Amino acid sequence: MERFDNINKKVIFLEDSLIIGNTLVIGDLHLGEKEILPKIYYNEIIEKFERIFNEIKLKKINLDKIVILGDLKHEFGEITNNEWRYVLDIIRYLGKKVKEIVIIKGNHDSLLMPILKKVEIGLKDYFFECGALFLHGDRLIDKKVISKSKIIFLGHLHPALSLSDEYKNEKFKCFLTGIWKNKIAYVLPSFSPVFPGYDLKNKDMHEDKDFFIIDRKFLLKFKVIIYDNKDNKEYNFGKLKELV
Repeated sequence: MERFDNINKKVIFLEDSLIIGNTLVIGDLHLGEKEILPKIYYNEIIEKFERIFNEIKLKKINLDKIVILGDLKHEFGEITNNEWRYVLDIIRYLGKKVKEIVIIKGNHDSLLMPILKKVEIGLKDYFFECGALFLHGDRLIDKKVISKSKIIFLGHLHPALSLSDEYKNEKFKCFLTGIWKNKIAYVLPSFSPVFPGYDLKNKDMHEDKDFFIIDRKFLLKFKVIIYDNKDNKEYNFGKLKELV
């Protein structure tokens, strides 16, 4: 990742993902979930990646790394046949696009290592590079690491926002960005096509204070960003507290 002075200005929004420097950041793929049609789901993910890589090419970004912010697989207590197949397929696909893949351990990834050993990739509790810290978001890490960071990227929350008019009500995946522990923080939406996210307007979504490491009182001050895939443009909807 390149070094930079104004780190926040180096963040680029893409479809359910972000670019910082030469690194693509995604989270929460939840591959292999048993109740869905896995092949259709996998194909939708590949199609999304192809759109993202095409946009990266248009922006003339020399991508060299992908960071996955956890929950690469879905099932907690087992490794399903679907997970074996599609996690390996995704890793091998992405390995043709970049030199390095970094995978953060999510709360669904307790049994991920046997799969990753097949492709000789490790599993990290967090990843820190050039002032950027990458976490899943379900648990805190060493305060010294947080103190050294300038910008933090998190998954786990699956943020989404419902918008309505006189004709319809629709839920959109969204990004959250704000200040947490005096650092710039970005919360990414789920990359999964079948997990639309948790509606941020639901005031009960944070009754469990241990679910996400950023407390709701701080999240309410975060800005809500929705990315329009058709226009390839992000839209700032203002602070969350003004929308709930």
